[in-house]
Amino acid sequence: MKSITYYAHLLLKDKLKKNHVVIDATIGNGLDTLFLCENVKLVHGFDIQELAIKNTTTRLNQHTITNYRLYLDSFINYQKYVNHFDGIIFNLGYLPNSDSGITTLATDIVTMLESLLNLKHKFFIMITVYPGHNEGLKESQSINNFLDKSNIRYLQLTIENTKKLSPYIILFDKD
Repeated sequence: MKSITYYAHLLLKDKLKKNHVVIDATIGNGLDTLFLCENVKLVHGFDIQELAIKNTTTRLNQHTITNYRLYLDSFINYQKYVNHFDGIIFNLGYLPNSDSGITTLATDIVTMLESLLNLKHKFFIMITVYPGHNEGLKESQSINNFLDKSNIRYLQLTIENTKKLSPYIILFDKD
């Protein structure tokens, strides 16, 4: 069975165009950022941890990728740096092989979704959710409650495994 990242990239392939500008709201170790850079015009990447910026920069430099801008800041502040985008992805949770106490927060992701839905232009949103840790479970519940209240039609892909709370992907278009 393939990883959740494999399926996220497979779904993104259908959404991405070479002229797109995309936000990677949580760059982590740069796997998604690299994938996006290989498929779009420009990637704006955000993370609150210097280690994530360092790891992602190293990964991108190894592939001689140059179509990116990285910001040591929360995705909540994306409007300081980005005027227009065609898609935004979130890979929630914590930086792998790092301090698992530093995580994305349920309140931030819901605040961000509310803000995004108020924008006037069309774009896609992809969220990879990891409910297997305390904050991840809160994020999962908050996102699902938000989507239910918002009456948004979305795709949800879950890879079932032996873990009680499997990671899953949410994908939808903001028209």
